[in-house]
Amino acid sequence: MRFNDGYWLIKDGVKPYYGLQLVKSVEIDDSLHLQVSSKPIRHRGDTLAGPVFDVKFHSPTEGIIGVRITHFKVSRALVFFNSPNAAQGIRPVTPEIPLFPNATPEPSNVSISIGEKPSISTGGLTAAINPKPYSFTFSANNRVITTCHPKSQFIADVAHRWTTTSASSTTCLANDISANPYRTPEPATVRYIAQEFNVSPGEKFYGFGEQFGAFVKNGISLFVLPIAALD
Repeated sequence: MRFNDGYWLIKDGVKPYYGLQLVKSVEIDDSLHLQVSSKPIRHRGDTLAGPVFDVKFHSPTEGIIGVRITHFKVSRALVFFNSPNAAQGIRPVTPEIPLFPNATPEPSNVSISIGEKPSISTGGLTAAINPKPYSFTFSANNRVITTCHPKSQFIADVAHRWTTTSASSTTCLANDISANPYRTPEPATVRYIAQEFNVSPGEKFYGFGEQFGAFVKNGISLFVLPIAALD
């Protein structure tokens, strides 16, 4: 999903909520949990509106730091009946994919600091958080690896018309009245969570969770229209 119209403009029908200020940081089970507001907090009234990000920094194994962004997390299982597992009647609300299905991960020696400038370190890799404006940097051996700049982590409400080209929306099973007689009304907007990092020429990108395709994503061609260059 593209949220921009060219480089400078936001696409018509997209309303972003940027993570702007770190409100709270706590250490829970060797993980660093952050509460990030989508607006500057100057007084109590600023806490009454706008989404809040729950950002978790954790280390699944030595030398690796994971970042998980949550908004409206469901803490219970969903009840369902039309499935082979109907006897149990429950399923997890998110895919439970093991990170290490065939081996035991190397235990991670994690060092966490909370306070004005929280950070988490493991195996020489450090993620340092800047509270205001909210941003964070990954570094190792006194070298910056990548940075999440201000406004690089956001929630976007996207007009539904921009999502109708997805495979799930264009399939005949979704649009055929005989196959799907009780279609639910389309929502006005669809909510996305996005994270952006700065990259350098020569960076390598690895699998994004899909089941098929090349593991290393470098070399894949994308055709885009640079609208901003036409002005």
